[in-house]
Amino acid sequence: MRPFQKILLLVCLWLLNFNLGYGQPHLDSLWGVWQNTENADTIRLQAIDKLAMPGFVYSQPDSARALAQIEYELAEKIDHKNFMASALNIQGVAHTMQDNYPKAIDFFIQTKTLYEEINNKPGLASVQNNLASVYDRMGEYDKSFEYYKESIGIMEELGREKGLIFPLINLGYNYANRGELDESLETFERAVEIAEKYDHGPGVFNSLSGIGYCYELKEDDPKALEYYLKSLELCKQTGPELSTVQMLNTIGDSYLRLKQPEKAIVYCKEGLERAEKATSLMAQRNACNCLFTAYKSLDQNQLALQYHEQLTTIKDSMFNEENTKELTRLEMQYEFDKKEAVAKAEQEKKDALAAQELKKQKLERNGFMAGFAVVLVFALVFFGQRNRIGKEKKRSDDLLLNILPEETALELKAKGSAESKLIENTTVLFTDFKGFTAMSETMTANELVKNINECFSAFDHIMEKHGVEKIKTIGDAYMAAGGLPTPNATHVKDVVLAGLEIAEFMNQRARTRKEK
Repeated sequence: MRPFQKILLLVCLWLLNFNLGYGQPHLDSLWGVWQNTENADTIRLQAIDKLAMPGFVYSQPDSARALAQIEYELAEKIDHKNFMASALNIQGVAHTMQDNYPKAIDFFIQTKTLYEEINNKPGLASVQNNLASVYDRMGEYDKSFEYYKESIGIMEELGREKGLIFPLINLGYNYANRGELDESLETFERAVEIAEKYDHGPGVFNSLSGIGYCYELKEDDPKALEYYLKSLELCKQTGPELSTVQMLNTIGDSYLRLKQPEKAIVYCKEGLERAEKATSLMAQRNACNCLFTAYKSLDQNQLALQYHEQLTTIKDSMFNEENTKELTRLEMQYEFDKKEAVAKAEQEKKDALAAQELKKQKLERNGFMAGFAVVLVFALVFFGQRNRIGKEKKRSDDLLLNILPEETALELKAKGSAESKLIENTTVLFTDFKGFTAMSETMTANELVKNINECFSAFDHIMEKHGVEKIKTIGDAYMAAGGLPTPNATHVKDVVLAGLEIAEFMNQRARTRKEK
Protein backbone atom coordinates (compact mmCIF):
# COMPACT_ATOMS: atom_id res chain seq x y z
CA MET A 1 0.00 0.00 0.00
CA ARG A 2 1.27 3.48 -0.80
CA PRO A 3 2.42 5.69 2.12
CA PHE A 4 -0.13 7.95 3.72
CA GLN A 5 1.87 11.16 3.32
CA LYS A 6 -0.25 12.24 0.36
CA ILE A 7 -1.54 15.81 0.61
CA LEU A 8 -5.33 15.87 0.96
CA LEU A 9 -7.06 16.62 -2.29
CA LEU A 10 -10.21 17.80 -0.58
CA VAL A 11 -10.04 19.33 2.87
CA CYS A 12 -13.19 21.15 3.90
CA LEU A 13 -13.06 24.56 5.51
CA TRP A 14 -16.09 25.12 7.69
CA LEU A 15 -18.08 28.33 7.45
CA LEU A 16 -19.52 29.48 10.75
CA ASN A 17 -22.97 30.23 9.35
CA PHE A 18 -23.03 27.02 7.27
CA ASN A 19 -24.09 28.85 4.13
CA LEU A 20 -22.09 26.74 1.69
CA GLY A 21 -25.29 25.08 0.63
CA TYR A 22 -27.11 28.33 -0.01
CA GLY A 23 -25.59 28.87 -3.45
CA GLN A 24 -23.84 31.99 -4.81
CA PRO A 25 -25.10 35.18 -3.10
CA HIS A 26 -26.52 38.07 -5.07
CA LEU A 27 -23.23 39.94 -5.07
CA ASP A 28 -24.47 43.19 -6.54
CA SER A 29 -27.30 43.35 -4.03
CA LEU A 30 -24.95 42.70 -1.11
CA TRP A 31 -22.53 45.34 -2.34
CA GLY A 32 -25.41 47.82 -2.56
CA VAL A 33 -26.39 47.11 1.05
CA TRP A 34 -22.78 47.69 2.15
CA GLN A 35 -22.43 50.97 0.24
CA ASN A 36 -25.62 52.41 1.68
CA THR A 37 -24.26 54.21 4.76
CA GLU A 38 -27.79 54.88 5.99
CA ASN A 39 -28.10 51.20 6.87
CA ALA A 40 -27.23 50.14 10.40
CA ASP A 41 -23.62 49.10 10.84
CA THR A 42 -24.56 45.52 11.71
CA ILE A 43 -26.67 45.23 8.50
CA ARG A 44 -23.74 46.50 6.42
CA LEU A 45 -21.36 44.11 8.18
CA GLN A 46 -23.66 41.15 7.48
CA ALA A 47 -23.70 42.08 3.81
CA ILE A 48 -19.94 42.42 3.36
CA ASP A 49 -19.36 39.27 5.41
CA LYS A 50 -21.50 37.24 2.99
CA LEU A 51 -19.97 39.07 0.03
CA ALA A 52 -16.52 37.93 1.11
CA MET A 53 -17.52 34.40 2.10
CA PRO A 54 -18.80 32.51 0.26
CA GLY A 55 -19.15 35.25 -2.38
CA PHE A 56 -15.47 35.57 -3.34
CA VAL A 57 -13.34 33.44 -1.05
CA TYR A 58 -13.24 30.37 -3.32
CA SER A 59 -13.20 32.06 -6.71
CA GLN A 60 -11.24 35.26 -5.97
CA PRO A 61 -9.44 34.89 -2.61
CA ASP A 62 -7.55 38.18 -3.04
CA SER A 63 -10.86 40.05 -3.33
CA ALA A 64 -12.22 38.17 -0.31
CA ARG A 65 -9.19 39.26 1.74
CA ALA A 66 -9.70 42.91 0.75
CA LEU A 67 -13.37 42.75 1.72
CA ALA A 68 -12.54 41.03 5.00
CA GLN A 69 -10.11 43.83 5.86
CA ILE A 70 -12.84 46.43 5.26
CA GLU A 71 -15.22 44.38 7.43
CA TYR A 72 -12.65 44.11 10.22
CA GLU A 73 -11.97 47.86 10.30
CA LEU A 74 -15.66 48.75 10.73
CA ALA A 75 -16.24 45.93 13.24
CA GLU A 76 -13.24 47.09 15.28
CA LYS A 77 -14.49 50.69 15.18
CA ILE A 78 -17.84 49.68 16.76
CA ASP A 79 -16.18 46.99 18.94
CA HIS A 80 -18.22 44.12 17.43
CA LYS A 81 -15.98 41.15 18.20
CA ASN A 82 -18.11 38.54 16.41
CA PHE A 83 -17.71 40.32 13.08
CA MET A 84 -14.03 41.00 13.85
CA ALA A 85 -13.53 37.26 14.36
CA SER A 86 -15.49 36.41 11.21
CA ALA A 87 -13.33 38.80 9.15
CA LEU A 88 -10.14 37.21 10.51
CA ASN A 89 -11.56 33.76 9.74
CA ILE A 90 -12.23 34.79 6.14
CA GLN A 91 -8.63 35.96 5.84
CA GLY A 92 -7.49 32.55 7.07
CA VAL A 93 -9.71 30.69 4.58
CA ALA A 94 -8.54 32.90 1.69
CA HIS A 95 -4.87 32.31 2.53
CA THR A 96 -5.58 28.58 2.75
CA MET A 97 -7.13 28.64 -0.71
CA GLN A 98 -3.89 30.24 -1.94
CA ASP A 99 -1.76 27.61 -0.13
CA ASN A 100 -0.19 30.23 2.15
CA TYR A 101 -0.37 28.11 5.28
CA PRO A 102 1.73 30.26 7.69
CA LYS A 103 -0.55 33.26 7.04
CA ALA A 104 -3.66 31.08 7.35
CA ILE A 105 -2.55 29.72 10.73
CA ASP A 106 -1.77 33.23 11.95
CA PHE A 107 -5.27 34.49 11.13
CA PHE A 108 -7.01 31.38 12.49
CA ILE A 109 -5.17 31.72 15.81
CA GLN A 110 -6.29 35.38 16.05
CA THR A 111 -9.84 34.21 15.32
CA LYS A 112 -9.63 31.52 18.01
CA THR A 113 -8.43 34.05 20.59
CA LEU A 114 -11.38 36.35 19.90
CA TYR A 115 -13.97 33.55 20.05
CA GLU A 116 -12.52 32.36 23.37
CA GLU A 117 -12.71 35.92 24.70
CA ILE A 118 -16.43 36.26 23.91
CA ASN A 119 -17.22 32.58 24.68
CA ASN A 120 -18.62 31.93 21.18
CA LYS A 121 -18.58 28.12 21.19
CA PRO A 122 -19.90 27.55 17.64
CA GLY A 123 -17.30 29.98 16.35
CA LEU A 124 -14.60 28.25 18.39
CA ALA A 125 -15.63 24.88 16.96
CA SER A 126 -15.43 26.27 13.42
CA VAL A 127 -11.97 27.77 13.77
CA GLN A 128 -10.66 24.62 15.51
CA ASN A 129 -11.76 22.71 12.41
CA ASN A 130 -10.14 25.26 10.08
CA LEU A 131 -6.85 25.10 11.95
CA ALA A 132 -6.93 21.32 11.79
CA SER A 133 -7.57 21.49 8.04
CA VAL A 134 -4.43 23.57 7.49
CA TYR A 135 -2.29 21.23 9.61
CA ASP A 136 -3.72 18.31 7.60
CA ARG A 137 -2.60 19.98 4.37
CA MET A 138 0.85 20.37 5.91
CA GLY A 139 0.96 16.66 6.77
CA GLU A 140 0.89 17.21 10.56
CA TYR A 141 -1.87 14.65 11.11
CA ASP A 142 -1.46 14.05 14.86
CA LYS A 143 -1.72 17.79 15.57
CA SER A 144 -4.79 18.20 13.37
CA PHE A 145 -6.48 15.14 14.94
CA GLU A 146 -6.71 16.87 18.33
CA TYR A 147 -8.26 20.01 16.79
CA TYR A 148 -10.88 17.91 14.96
CA LYS A 149 -11.85 16.03 18.12
CA GLU A 150 -12.23 19.31 20.03
CA SER A 151 -14.37 20.80 17.25
CA ILE A 152 -16.64 17.75 17.11
CA GLY A 153 -16.89 17.65 20.91
CA ILE A 154 -18.10 21.25 21.05
CA MET A 155 -20.78 20.71 18.39
CA GLU A 156 -22.02 17.51 20.06
CA GLU A 157 -22.19 19.37 23.38
CA LEU A 158 -24.29 22.09 21.71
CA GLY A 159 -26.52 19.49 20.00
CA ARG A 160 -25.84 20.90 16.51
CA GLU A 161 -25.90 17.81 14.33
CA LYS A 162 -25.64 19.71 11.05
CA GLY A 163 -22.51 21.39 12.33
CA LEU A 164 -20.81 17.98 12.54
CA ILE A 165 -20.72 17.47 8.76
CA PHE A 166 -17.44 19.19 7.86
CA PRO A 167 -15.50 18.25 11.01
CA LEU A 168 -16.48 14.60 10.43
CA ILE A 169 -15.36 14.78 6.79
CA ASN A 170 -12.02 16.24 7.78
CA LEU A 171 -11.62 13.71 10.59
CA GLY A 172 -12.28 10.97 8.01
CA TYR A 173 -9.39 12.24 5.89
CA ASN A 174 -7.23 12.45 8.98
CA TYR A 175 -7.93 8.82 9.89
CA ALA A 176 -7.16 7.80 6.30
CA ASN A 177 -3.83 9.59 6.21
CA ARG A 178 -2.86 7.98 9.50
CA GLY A 179 -3.61 4.54 8.06
CA GLU A 180 -6.81 3.89 10.08
CA LEU A 181 -8.99 3.12 7.05
CA ASP A 182 -11.85 1.31 8.82
CA GLU A 183 -12.32 4.27 11.17
CA SER A 184 -12.07 6.58 8.16
CA LEU A 185 -14.83 4.82 6.18
CA GLU A 186 -17.07 4.73 9.25
CA THR A 187 -16.57 8.48 9.79
CA PHE A 188 -17.29 9.35 6.13
CA GLU A 189 -20.44 7.20 6.13
CA ARG A 190 -21.68 9.01 9.24
CA ALA A 191 -21.01 12.35 7.50
CA VAL A 192 -22.93 11.22 4.36
CA GLU A 193 -25.89 10.19 6.49
CA ILE A 194 -26.09 13.57 8.24
CA ALA A 195 -25.49 15.54 5.01
CA GLU A 196 -28.26 13.67 3.15
CA LYS A 197 -30.60 14.14 6.12
CA TYR A 198 -30.20 17.92 5.83
CA ASP A 199 -29.98 17.92 1.99
CA HIS A 200 -26.51 19.47 2.30
CA GLY A 201 -24.96 19.19 -1.18
CA PRO A 202 -21.35 20.12 -0.28
CA GLY A 203 -21.45 17.74 2.65
CA VAL A 204 -22.59 14.90 0.42
CA PHE A 205 -20.03 15.39 -2.37
CA ASN A 206 -17.17 15.86 0.08
CA SER A 207 -18.16 12.71 1.98
CA LEU A 208 -18.40 10.69 -1.25
CA SER A 209 -14.98 11.95 -2.26
CA GLY A 210 -13.65 10.85 1.12
CA ILE A 211 -14.99 7.35 0.66
CA GLY A 212 -13.31 7.27 -2.74
CA TYR A 213 -10.07 8.36 -1.10
CA CYS A 214 -10.29 5.43 1.35
CA TYR A 215 -10.74 2.96 -1.51
CA GLU A 216 -7.81 4.58 -3.32
CA LEU A 217 -5.63 3.94 -0.27
CA LYS A 218 -6.93 0.35 -0.25
CA GLU A 219 -5.67 0.19 -3.87
CA ASP A 220 -9.19 -0.49 -5.16
CA ASP A 221 -9.04 2.15 -7.93
CA PRO A 222 -12.23 1.11 -9.79
CA LYS A 223 -14.25 1.52 -6.56
CA ALA A 224 -12.47 4.79 -5.77
CA LEU A 225 -13.23 6.14 -9.26
CA GLU A 226 -16.90 5.24 -8.87
CA TYR A 227 -17.21 7.48 -5.79
CA TYR A 228 -15.04 10.23 -7.27
CA LEU A 229 -17.28 10.49 -10.34
CA LYS A 230 -20.41 10.71 -8.15
CA SER A 231 -18.73 13.41 -6.10
CA LEU A 232 -17.73 15.42 -9.21
CA GLU A 233 -21.29 15.39 -10.54
CA LEU A 234 -22.63 16.89 -7.27
CA CYS A 235 -19.63 19.17 -6.89
CA LYS A 236 -20.28 20.89 -10.22
CA GLN A 237 -23.86 21.58 -9.09
CA THR A 238 -23.34 22.85 -5.53
CA GLY A 239 -19.63 23.06 -4.78
CA PRO A 240 -17.09 25.88 -4.89
CA GLU A 241 -14.88 26.07 -7.98
CA LEU A 242 -11.72 24.94 -6.21
CA SER A 243 -13.36 21.72 -5.02
CA THR A 244 -14.39 20.98 -8.62
CA VAL A 245 -10.80 21.59 -9.76
CA GLN A 246 -9.39 19.24 -7.13
CA MET A 247 -11.95 16.57 -7.99
CA LEU A 248 -11.08 16.75 -11.71
CA ASN A 249 -7.38 16.28 -10.90
CA THR A 250 -8.17 13.40 -8.56
CA ILE A 251 -10.16 11.60 -11.25
CA GLY A 252 -7.33 12.19 -13.72
CA ASP A 253 -4.89 10.53 -11.30
CA SER A 254 -7.29 7.59 -10.90
CA TYR A 255 -7.38 7.03 -14.67
CA LEU A 256 -3.56 7.13 -14.74
CA ARG A 257 -3.43 4.32 -12.19
CA LEU A 258 -5.97 2.39 -14.26
CA LYS A 259 -3.66 2.74 -17.31
CA GLN A 260 -6.14 4.96 -19.19
CA PRO A 261 -4.03 8.08 -19.94
CA GLU A 262 -6.37 9.40 -22.65
CA LYS A 263 -9.20 9.78 -20.10
CA ALA A 264 -6.78 11.22 -17.55
CA ILE A 265 -5.83 13.97 -20.04
CA VAL A 266 -9.47 14.99 -20.51
CA TYR A 267 -10.08 15.52 -16.80
CA CYS A 268 -6.71 17.05 -15.94
CA LYS A 269 -6.87 19.54 -18.83
CA GLU A 270 -10.20 20.80 -17.53
CA GLY A 271 -8.71 20.83 -14.03
CA LEU A 272 -5.76 22.94 -15.17
CA GLU A 273 -7.96 25.47 -16.99
CA ARG A 274 -10.16 25.93 -13.92
CA ALA A 275 -7.16 26.03 -11.55
CA GLU A 276 -5.56 28.87 -13.54
CA LYS A 277 -8.78 30.88 -13.25
CA ALA A 278 -8.98 30.12 -9.51
CA THR A 279 -5.27 31.07 -9.07
CA SER A 280 -4.56 27.93 -7.03
CA LEU A 281 -0.89 27.00 -7.49
CA MET A 282 -1.25 23.63 -5.81
CA ALA A 283 -4.15 22.62 -8.07
CA GLN A 284 -2.20 23.79 -11.14
CA ARG A 285 0.78 21.75 -9.98
CA ASN A 286 -1.36 18.60 -9.56
CA ALA A 287 -2.93 19.04 -12.99
CA CYS A 288 0.42 19.62 -14.74
CA ASN A 289 1.94 16.59 -13.05
CA CYS A 290 -1.00 14.46 -14.21
CA LEU A 291 -0.71 15.74 -17.80
CA PHE A 292 3.07 15.26 -17.86
CA THR A 293 2.71 11.64 -16.71
CA ALA A 294 -0.14 10.92 -19.14
CA TYR A 295 1.63 12.30 -22.25
CA LYS A 296 4.87 10.60 -21.27
CA SER A 297 3.11 7.22 -21.06
CA LEU A 298 1.72 7.85 -24.56
CA ASP A 299 5.26 8.66 -25.86
CA GLN A 300 4.13 12.18 -26.76
CA ASN A 301 7.36 13.64 -25.45
CA GLN A 302 6.94 17.18 -26.81
CA LEU A 303 3.68 17.68 -24.90
CA ALA A 304 5.11 15.90 -21.86
CA LEU A 305 8.07 18.32 -21.84
CA GLN A 306 5.72 21.31 -22.16
CA TYR A 307 3.81 20.35 -19.00
CA HIS A 308 6.99 19.41 -17.18
CA GLU A 309 8.37 22.92 -17.76
CA GLN A 310 5.10 24.46 -16.60
CA LEU A 311 5.23 22.22 -13.53
CA THR A 312 8.74 23.46 -12.69
CA THR A 313 7.66 27.10 -13.00
CA ILE A 314 4.71 26.54 -10.67
CA LYS A 315 6.90 24.83 -8.06
CA ASP A 316 9.24 27.82 -8.09
CA SER A 317 6.30 30.19 -7.61
CA MET A 318 5.09 28.24 -4.58
CA PHE A 319 8.30 29.14 -2.75
CA ASN A 320 8.31 32.84 -3.56
CA GLU A 321 9.88 35.61 -1.53
CA GLU A 322 6.74 36.39 0.46
CA ASN A 323 6.33 32.82 1.70
CA THR A 324 10.04 32.61 2.56
CA LYS A 325 9.83 35.86 4.52
CA GLU A 326 6.80 34.64 6.46
CA LEU A 327 8.29 31.25 7.25
CA THR A 328 11.48 32.95 8.48
CA ARG A 329 9.43 35.22 10.72
CA LEU A 330 7.60 32.24 12.21
CA GLU A 331 10.85 30.37 12.77
CA MET A 332 12.37 33.39 14.52
CA GLN A 333 9.22 33.76 16.64
CA TYR A 334 9.46 30.09 17.58
CA GLU A 335 13.11 30.47 18.60
CA PHE A 336 12.29 33.57 20.63
CA ASP A 337 9.41 31.82 22.43
CA LYS A 338 11.66 28.83 23.14
CA LYS A 339 14.38 31.07 24.61
CA GLU A 340 11.79 32.92 26.66
CA ALA A 341 10.40 29.67 28.08
CA VAL A 342 13.89 28.40 28.99
CA ALA A 343 14.79 31.68 30.69
CA LYS A 344 11.52 31.77 32.60
CA ALA A 345 11.92 28.16 33.75
CA GLU A 346 15.47 28.88 34.89
CA GLN A 347 14.35 31.95 36.82
CA GLU A 348 11.52 30.02 38.48
CA LYS A 349 13.98 27.33 39.50
CA LYS A 350 16.29 29.94 41.03
CA ASP A 351 13.39 31.60 42.84
CA ALA A 352 12.22 28.24 44.24
CA LEU A 353 15.70 27.47 45.53
CA ALA A 354 15.93 30.91 47.08
CA ALA A 355 12.54 30.52 48.75
CA GLN A 356 13.56 27.11 50.07
CA GLU A 357 16.76 28.55 51.50
CA LEU A 358 14.92 31.42 53.16
CA LYS A 359 12.42 29.02 54.69
CA LYS A 360 15.25 26.93 56.07
CA GLN A 361 16.89 30.02 57.54
CA LYS A 362 13.64 31.05 59.22
CA LEU A 363 13.37 27.67 60.92
CA GLU A 364 16.97 27.89 62.09
CA ARG A 365 16.41 31.40 63.43
CA ASN A 366 13.33 30.30 65.43
CA GLY A 367 15.32 27.43 66.94
CA PHE A 368 18.21 29.63 68.10
CA MET A 369 16.53 32.65 69.61
CA ALA A 370 18.05 31.95 73.05
CA GLY A 371 21.16 34.03 72.83
CA PHE A 372 22.64 37.04 71.16
CA ALA A 373 25.69 35.11 70.02
CA VAL A 374 23.56 32.58 68.15
CA VAL A 375 21.52 35.39 66.63
CA LEU A 376 24.74 37.02 65.51
CA VAL A 377 25.93 33.77 63.92
CA PHE A 378 22.57 33.37 62.22
CA ALA A 379 22.76 36.95 60.97
CA LEU A 380 26.13 36.25 59.43
CA VAL A 381 24.77 33.12 57.76
CA PHE A 382 21.69 34.98 56.64
CA PHE A 383 23.57 37.87 55.05
CA GLY A 384 26.00 35.46 53.47
CA GLN A 385 23.12 33.52 51.94
CA ARG A 386 21.43 36.69 50.79
CA ASN A 387 24.63 37.78 49.13
CA ARG A 388 24.90 34.39 47.41
CA ILE A 389 21.26 34.62 46.29
CA GLY A 390 21.96 38.09 44.97
CA LYS A 391 24.88 36.75 42.98
CA GLU A 392 22.73 33.91 41.66
CA LYS A 393 20.02 36.41 40.71
CA LYS A 394 22.62 38.51 38.89
CA ARG A 395 23.80 35.40 37.04
CA SER A 396 20.19 34.64 36.12
CA ASP A 397 19.69 38.23 34.91
CA ASP A 398 22.91 38.03 32.89
CA LEU A 399 21.71 34.74 31.35
CA LEU A 400 18.40 36.38 30.43
CA LEU A 401 20.18 39.30 28.76
CA ASN A 402 22.49 36.90 26.94
CA ILE A 403 19.69 34.97 25.26
CA LEU A 404 17.06 37.71 24.88
CA PRO A 405 17.09 41.35 23.70
CA GLU A 406 17.38 43.77 26.64
CA GLU A 407 13.93 45.26 25.98
CA THR A 408 12.31 41.83 26.02
CA ALA A 409 14.28 40.66 29.07
CA LEU A 410 13.17 43.72 31.08
CA GLU A 411 9.54 43.14 30.04
CA LEU A 412 9.79 39.45 31.01
CA LYS A 413 11.21 40.35 34.46
CA ALA A 414 8.60 43.04 35.07
CA LYS A 415 5.48 41.21 33.89
CA GLY A 416 6.44 37.51 33.87
CA SER A 417 5.74 37.30 30.13
CA ALA A 418 6.67 39.10 26.95
CA GLU A 419 4.22 40.31 24.34
CA SER A 420 4.70 38.96 20.81
CA LYS A 421 5.43 41.64 18.21
CA LEU A 422 4.92 41.60 14.46
CA ILE A 423 7.86 43.29 12.75
CA GLU A 424 7.11 43.89 9.10
CA ASN A 425 10.62 44.61 7.81
CA THR A 426 13.80 42.88 8.94
CA THR A 427 17.01 41.71 7.30
CA VAL A 428 18.22 38.20 8.15
CA LEU A 429 21.88 37.13 8.04
CA PHE A 430 23.01 33.50 7.79
CA THR A 431 26.60 32.23 7.81
CA ASP A 432 27.93 28.77 7.15
CA PHE A 433 31.53 27.45 7.13
CA LYS A 434 32.49 26.20 3.69
CA GLY A 435 34.04 22.72 3.82
CA PHE A 436 33.12 22.33 7.49
CA THR A 437 32.64 18.55 7.28
CA ALA A 438 36.03 18.02 5.65
CA MET A 439 37.69 20.41 8.09
CA SER A 440 36.14 18.66 11.11
CA GLU A 441 37.70 15.35 10.03
CA THR A 442 41.22 16.83 10.34
CA MET A 443 40.77 18.26 13.85
CA THR A 444 40.22 16.90 17.32
CA ALA A 445 36.90 17.68 18.99
CA ASN A 446 38.56 20.24 21.29
CA GLU A 447 40.27 22.01 18.40
CA LEU A 448 37.05 22.13 16.40
CA VAL A 449 35.01 23.57 19.30
CA LYS A 450 37.77 26.08 20.07
CA ASN A 451 37.87 27.34 16.45
CA ILE A 452 34.09 27.65 16.14
CA ASN A 453 33.90 29.42 19.52
CA GLU A 454 36.56 31.94 18.46
CA CYS A 455 34.69 32.72 15.26
CA PHE A 456 31.25 32.94 16.88
CA SER A 457 32.60 35.15 19.70
CA ALA A 458 33.98 37.51 17.05
CA PHE A 459 30.64 37.39 15.20
CA ASP A 460 28.82 38.30 18.45
CA HIS A 461 31.09 41.33 18.88
CA ILE A 462 30.45 42.40 15.25
CA MET A 463 26.66 42.01 15.66
CA GLU A 464 26.73 44.13 18.83
CA LYS A 465 28.84 46.78 17.09
CA HIS A 466 26.35 47.18 14.23
CA GLY A 467 23.16 46.83 16.31
CA VAL A 468 22.21 43.43 14.83
CA GLU A 469 20.41 40.89 17.04
CA LYS A 470 21.87 37.38 17.28
CA ILE A 471 19.11 34.76 16.90
CA LYS A 472 20.76 31.34 17.22
CA THR A 473 23.60 29.02 16.25
CA ILE A 474 23.17 25.43 15.09
CA GLY A 475 26.41 23.50 14.56
CA ASP A 476 28.48 25.64 12.23
CA ALA A 477 25.52 27.88 11.20
CA TYR A 478 25.03 31.38 12.65
CA MET A 479 21.78 33.35 12.31
CA ALA A 480 21.17 37.02 13.15
CA ALA A 481 18.68 39.73 12.14
CA GLY A 482 18.64 43.49 11.85
CA GLY A 483 15.63 45.67 12.63
CA LEU A 484 14.52 43.79 15.78
CA PRO A 485 13.47 43.79 18.56
CA THR A 486 13.20 47.54 17.94
CA PRO A 487 12.32 48.29 14.29
CA ASN A 488 14.61 50.69 12.48
CA ALA A 489 15.17 52.05 8.97
CA THR A 490 18.86 51.05 8.80
CA HIS A 491 18.56 47.29 9.25
CA VAL A 492 19.63 46.50 5.68
CA LYS A 493 22.74 48.67 5.94
CA ASP A 494 23.53 47.32 9.45
CA VAL A 495 23.37 43.69 8.33
CA VAL A 496 25.39 44.33 5.15
CA LEU A 497 28.13 46.10 7.13
CA ALA A 498 28.15 43.29 9.68
CA GLY A 499 28.41 40.72 6.89
CA LEU A 500 31.32 42.58 5.27
CA GLU A 501 33.12 42.79 8.61
CA ILE A 502 32.61 39.04 9.17
CA ALA A 503 34.11 38.40 5.73
CA GLU A 504 37.11 40.63 6.53
CA PHE A 505 37.57 38.90 9.91
CA MET A 506 37.57 35.46 8.28
CA ASN A 507 40.01 36.60 5.56
CA GLN A 508 42.36 38.07 8.17
CA ARG A 509 42.09 34.91 10.26
CA ALA A 510 42.94 32.80 7.22
CA ARG A 511 46.00 34.98 6.46
CA THR A 512 47.21 34.75 10.06
CA ARG A 513 46.83 30.97 10.15
CA LYS A 514 48.65 30.68 6.83
CA GLU A 515 51.60 32.76 8.10
CA LYS A 516 51.97 30.45 11.07
